[in-house]
Parts: sequence; C-alpha cells; structure tokens
Amino acid sequence: MTTYSEEALNQKLSRLVDTQDSITVLSQWIIYHKKHAHTSVQTWAKELLKAAPHRKLCYIYLANDVIQNSRRKSDDFVKEFAKVWEVSLVHAYRNSPEKYQPKILRILNILEDRNIFEADFLHSIKRRIETGEDTPPVTALPSVPMDKDTKYILSLSESLKRHEIACVPLAEKCNSLPSDLFSLPSSDHPDPESVLNNLENAEKELERYREALERAGKERGRLVEELRKWVEREELRASGVGLSLE
Repeated sequence: MTTYSEEALNQKLSRLVDTQDSITVLSQWIIYHKKHAHTSVQTWAKELLKAAPHRKLCYIYLANDVIQNSRRKSDDFVKEFAKVWEVSLVHAYRNSPEKYQPKILRILNILEDRNIFEADFLHSIKRRIETGEDTPPVTALPSVPMDKDTKYILSLSESLKRHEIACVPLAEKCNSLPSDLFSLPSSDHPDPESVLNNLENAEKELERYREALERAGKERGRLVEELRKWVEREELRASGVGLSLE
C-alpha cells in the first residue's frame, strides 16, 4: 500500500470512476489507513461537494463500500461518515443527474436494512430528499450533554459548512465560463453589445463567488477564534484555575 497523505487521497479520488475495481481498490486503501479515518472522510466530503454532477454517485458508492467493509473490524469509519452523511447524501441526490437519483436512494435503503445507521437518522435524510426540506442535519450518534460554549462552536461549524456548500454551485458556474471570454480574434467581428453582456454576466458571477468566499472566510475566522478561546478555557480548567475568559 502506498504511503498515506491527504494529497495522495485527493489524487486517488480525482481518478475514481464508477467501476467495481476502481471503487474496491480505493476503498481497500482507505480502510488500510484506518488511523486516518477522520481525515479521509472529511476529504471525501469536501471532494464530493466539488465533484461534477455525473461523478457524485461513484463517491457515494465508495463511501458505502468503506462503511460496509470496515465495520467488521471497527466502527471508526461509520462514526466519521455519520457526521457528514446527511449533508453529503442530500447534496449528492439534489445535484446528480435524475437517472442516478434512484441509485442513491437504494444505498440509503441498504444501510437501513443492515442497521448501519439509526433508522430515524436515515428517515430524516429521505424526508429532506423527498420534500426538499432544508432542516438542520440530525445527528446519527447518541446525543450527549453539551455546555453553551460547545453548542455555540457546533453552530458556527454548521454555519461554516452551509457557507462552503453555498460556494460550490457558484464555483461551478465560474468554472463553466468560456475560456476565451476575454479573447477577441481579429478574424471575427462579434456583436459589441453581445460581448459586453457576456462580460457583465461573467463579472456578476465572479463577484457573487468572491462574496460567498469572503463570507465563508469570515465564518471560518470566527470558528477558529472560538476554538482558540475554548482551548484556553479547557487548559485553565485542567490547571484548576477558575477563570472565565471573554
């Protein structure tokens, strides 16, 4: 097995195709490097959001293969996928070609039949898919008591996730802009008004994408700052200092 790194995983995901061999080989590689389960699943989720519509299904097939085959020895991957499964599945379903959507639902049914995730959790995903609901994700793991600081950090994390997801379709639109938009060959004589309209539309799309990235960046900064404060508070508690940080 090749050495693990996030870059190596990204490269392998970029070469993933919808064949049993391709999915199985990458699944085995991910499971072999199980100590990196958290990084692998988070990377998978990010790359799924960026994947072209016709490639999202093979990402779901890959996740299903990892979940099914890893749980015999450990539940690490099941727990990690549970954290991103609802957002990822709903995104994949809504942004995949119509002919692929029943196949995504079939994966959900298989996971339910085999009791891999809680039934209520999977039903919540199906409800969002069928009704188009945009309700907050439901946790697949048993809930545990959380203090207000932890709840706030989690809310910032969910907010950041929503901002990042909102960036994806804007990025796809910008990537689909004609590469020769700013090139005007002397041999052609395009209508100046048409060229101007194209440039204005491109500028609007780029500006929307820039603003979305800026909002996501600000939200990420807030989350990092709150995490820093939380670490400081926990270190003080561990040292027995009863000090409240603002």
